[in-house]
Amino acid sequence: MIQRLLANKDAVILSLASHKHNVVPLADSKWNKLSGIQKLLEPFEKASKLLGGEKYVTISVVLPILAYLRREMTTTDDDTGYVRKFKKRAPSPAIRIYTY
Repeated sequence: MIQRLLANKDAVILSLASHKHNVVPLADSKWNKLSGIQKLLEPFEKASKLLGGEKYVTISVVLPILAYLRREMTTTDDDTGYVRKFKKRAPSPAIRIYTY
């Protein structure tokens, strides 16, 4: 959903500008934050798609996916405040407990 909103950013802005309403358009900083959130959630989307496969055995990919999510949720110096906060709080207990 965030991906589609970002892809249609210009259309959304034009549409909001051309109609009378009480909706306040998003500031550039909010659009940037949405872009950061989308990037932050991409590993979970990938993991979800892999685990949701019906044509292959998914149990064999569980541990590699947990390792991938754990690696992706490691904070870096480039992370903004909200990204660091998410990475510290969001991982499930399975990701925190799993050690490789």
